[in-house]
Amino acid sequence: MRKLGATFWIVNGFALLHAVVTVLCGLGGINDGLFLTMLTMIMTLILSIRARLSAEVSAMNIILVNVIGYVLGVALAAILGVYIDSPIVVPALSTFLTTEIMGWALVWFIGILGEPAERDKMSDESFKWLILAVLMIFVVRILVNLFTKSPLFSDGGMMVVASKFVSNSVILLILIFLTVIFIRYLNHNAGIKQFERGAIVMLYVVGVSFLSALLAGYGLPFGINNDFSFSEFLEYFIVALICESAIYAVGYLSYSAIHARRTMVAEREKANQARAQYMNLKQQVNPHFLFNSLNVLDCLVAEGEKEDAREYIQKLSGLYRYMLHNENQPLVPLEDEMEYVDMFTGLLMVRFPNGLIIEKSIRDEDMRRFVFTYSVQMLVENATKHNAISADKPLTVKIVSDGEYITVSNNLNPKMVQPESTGLGLKYIKNTYAGRGKEVIIKETDDQYIVSLPLL
Repeated sequence: MRKLGATFWIVNGFALLHAVVTVLCGLGGINDGLFLTMLTMIMTLILSIRARLSAEVSAMNIILVNVIGYVLGVALAAILGVYIDSPIVVPALSTFLTTEIMGWALVWFIGILGEPAERDKMSDESFKWLILAVLMIFVVRILVNLFTKSPLFSDGGMMVVASKFVSNSVILLILIFLTVIFIRYLNHNAGIKQFERGAIVMLYVVGVSFLSALLAGYGLPFGINNDFSFSEFLEYFIVALICESAIYAVGYLSYSAIHARRTMVAEREKANQARAQYMNLKQQVNPHFLFNSLNVLDCLVAEGEKEDAREYIQKLSGLYRYMLHNENQPLVPLEDEMEYVDMFTGLLMVRFPNGLIIEKSIRDEDMRRFVFTYSVQMLVENATKHNAISADKPLTVKIVSDGEYITVSNNLNPKMVQPESTGLGLKYIKNTYAGRGKEVIIKETDDQYIVSLPLL
C-alpha cells in the first residue's frame, strides 16, 4: 500500500510539473520540448529504478514513453484545441493528460514483469548503456526541434513526412522483421557486455533508419523517385529514426515481458515442486510413518510371513526409489504416478486388511497423460489421514479417470480426534495446477469428499 501511494504521488506530481513547465514556457515564449523530455525521462527513470528494472528495460521504457508521449501529446492538443480556445490551457492540459496516461501505463507494464526479486540489478556496465540511451533521446529530440523549425519541413511539417513514411507498409514490415531477428540474436548472445550491447543497438537503429529513409525517399519498392534530394533524406531519416526506436523499444519490452512471465511461471513451478518433495519426504520419514511401517514389518516377521514381509520391504523401498527418481520432475505420466499409488496403498492394505477398499477405474489411454508428481498419492493419503478405518465402517477410496480428469473420492468417516493439519498438501496441488492455467475441482457432500485433477 505504501509503495502504491508513493507511485501515485510520483505520477501525479510529474503530471502537474509538466503542466506548470508548459504554462511557464508558454508565457515566456520558450520552447518547452527539451524541458518536457527531461521531466518525462526523470519520471520514467524513477519508476524503473524503484521497480529495480534492468538498465536495458529502463532504457526501452524511456524511449517508448517519450516517443508515444510526443505523438499522444500532439493528438490530445489537436482534440482539445477544438473545444478550448486558449494557447496556454490547451498545451498544459494535453501535457498533463499525456503524462498521466504514460505514467500509469508504465506502472501497469512494470506490474506485468513480476516481482522485483526476479529482476537483475543495474551494474556499472548497464548504467553506461542507460546513459547512452538517454543521450540518444536528447539528440533525437534536439534534431526534431531543429529540423521542424527549419525550411526542411516547409512543405507541410513532420506529420506529412511521417504519414508518407508510415504509408509504406513494405518498409515497416521489413523494419519489424529485422528488429525481431536482431532482438532474438542479442538475447541469445548473453556473453556480450552491456555497454557493447548498447553501442550495437544504437548502431543498428541508426543503420536501419538510414537505409529505410533511402528506400522510403526513393519510393521503393513501389517505384523510383528520381527527384529525391538530400533535404528530403534528412526529413525521412529523422522520422525513420523515431519509428525504428519505437519499434525496437516495443519489441524489446514485449520480449522482456514474455520472458519475465515464463521465468516467473518456471520459478513458481520449481518452488511448488520443492514444497511437494519436502512434504512428501516429511510424510515418508516422519516418526509415525516409520513406526507404523516397522511395526507392521515386525509383526510379519514374527508371524513367519516371510513372503509378505519381503513384499512389504519391496513396496517400502519402491516408495523411496520413486521419490529419488522423480525428485526433479514436476510432471510424470499418470501410469508412473499410479504405480507409486499402488505401492503406497499396498502398505496401507497390510495395516488395514479389512477396513480399506481401493477401487480404480482408469482408462488405458489416460495412462499416457500427465499429472503433477505426488498429486494423486497425496489425495489418497489425505483420505486415510482424516478418516477412521475399520471393518465395521470401511473407508472406500475410488480413483477414476474420464479423459479430462483423474478423480479421487472417498466416503466421509471422520476420526474422533482429527490429526494436526496445515492444509499445505491440497494447497500445493491447487497452486501447481493454477500455474498451468488449470483448476482443481473440489466437492464435498454430506457423505463424500471428491477432488478432480486435470489431466495434462
